[in-house]
Amino acid sequence: MRKLRPSASALQMPILSVCGGLRSCSSRPALAAAWLGKFDELNRLAEEGRHTDAIAIFHDIRALVPDKKRTMLWNTVLKAYANAGDLDGATSWFDGMHSQGVVANAKTFGKLVEASAKAGRPDVAERWLGALAEMPGAGGMLGEVPCNAVVDACSKVGEAERAEAWMARMHDLRLAPSSATFGALLGGWARRGDAAAARRCAAAMERAGLAPDVA
Repeated sequence: MRKLRPSASALQMPILSVCGGLRSCSSRPALAAAWLGKFDELNRLAEEGRHTDAIAIFHDIRALVPDKKRTMLWNTVLKAYANAGDLDGATSWFDGMHSQGVVANAKTFGKLVEASAKAGRPDVAERWLGALAEMPGAGGMLGEVPCNAVVDACSKVGEAERAEAWMARMHDLRLAPSSATFGALLGGWARRGDAAAARRCAAAMERAGLAPDVA
C-alpha cells in the first residue's frame, strides 16, 4: 500500500498560519518603520504648535501604532495644542482621548497645565496641576515645567501674589525654582510697579545662586 505524503504546499500551511502569511511577516518591520518615521514628523510639528498639521499625520498613522503606544500618540497632538496655547483645543482633544478609551498619564496632565498657562488661565492650570499631583507616579512630572507655567501665567495676568504663593508651594514640594521661574515672578511684580516686591524676589533669586536668563 502506497504511503501518502503531504504536498509541499500543505507543509507550508502551518508556517503561513503562524505568521499570518509570509508577506505580512516580512512587511511588519516596514510598517513599523513607516509609522515611526511619520511620528518623528508629528513630534516636530507638535514642538512648533502646528496642531492642524499634526492631526493630519495622527490620522495617517493611527491604525499602525501599537496599542501600548496609543497614549504617547495622543499626547503628542496634545503637546501641539499646549505649545500653541490653545486651551479649547487641548481640552477637546483630552475629551476625545477619554471617549476613545485612551489612558491618560502624568504627561497628559502636564500638557494640559501648559496649555492653560499659555492661554492665560492660571485658574484652569491650577486645576490640572492638582489632577497631575494625584496621578500615580507623577512625582517626576511635578517639576519645573508645569509649576513654572503656572507661576508665569499668574504673573502675566497681574496676579503676582498668586504666583508667589506657587513659588512657596514649590518649596513645600522640594522643587527648586529655576531662573525662568524667578524671572516670571519678577516680571509680574514689575508689571504691577511694585519695586519693593521685585527687590525681594531678586534677593531670593541671588540666595538661590541663580542669575537672570539673558536672551
